[in-house]
Amino acid sequence: MLRCTPTSLLLMLAATLAAEDQRNPVIAFGSDTVTDLGGYFLAPLDWSGRDWAVATGIGVTIGAVAITADQHVKDTAQNHRSEGRDRLGDVFNPLGTAFSLGYLGVAWGVGEAVGDPRGAWMARDGLEATLIATGITTATKMTVGRSRPSDVEEDRWEWFSNNRSFPSGHTTQAFALASVTARTFDDQPWVGAVAFTVATGVGLARINGNHHYASDTLMGAAIGTSVGWFVVGQNRGRRAEAAAIKPVVATDRCGVVWTF
Repeated sequence: MLRCTPTSLLLMLAATLAAEDQRNPVIAFGSDTVTDLGGYFLAPLDWSGRDWAVATGIGVTIGAVAITADQHVKDTAQNHRSEGRDRLGDVFNPLGTAFSLGYLGVAWGVGEAVGDPRGAWMARDGLEATLIATGITTATKMTVGRSRPSDVEEDRWEWFSNNRSFPSGHTTQAFALASVTARTFDDQPWVGAVAFTVATGVGLARINGNHHYASDTLMGAAIGTSVGWFVVGQNRGRRAEAAAIKPVVATDRCGVVWTF
């Protein structure tokens, strides 16, 4: 540590200011979101053989369900539909809409109340994951143009039409937030288990309400989960790299301390 002279104090202040992120928070959030959107699509370039095997397996499964099981699942769900299941669906459906963002606000508030920064991290990462996942899902819907099961008797795909069934936006949103929650609190597996159980309920509610085919919800779950997991990983890395520097002043000495 240096003696506390005017020069050393100025050097300490300069070092402190240099270490702080001077970006506007809104601009920083937007920049990180755009960067992560691009990073998400470029991530496969760095995948291992295992990553490719998992992704291929998921894709094949969704395709197989779309071809061989969607109509059967639809018919079974509608034949067993009941007032009780509809009421349960009414509970889960809002959790896949913008209403679910209130959950992030609660997470932030609780984190602030108990002094756990993960609440704020989850709120920030959840919002970013929502924007990215929703963008991907919306673009896919507009491109593939799958009709909703409630609109037609037989499955129909019309590219670049107004049909917006595939993938399920509600399920995408629910699984994006579940994934963010699970990875943020990965030291407490039960938290992730509860989050993914709720997200699964949203997907089932969409099938029960005849709003989506099974493969729509599976694709939404895949997009939401992968985006949420990726976003938390990216921002966790940024936080780990950001050094916090604090001034330290003793009786006749002063200096700075970096905390990583």
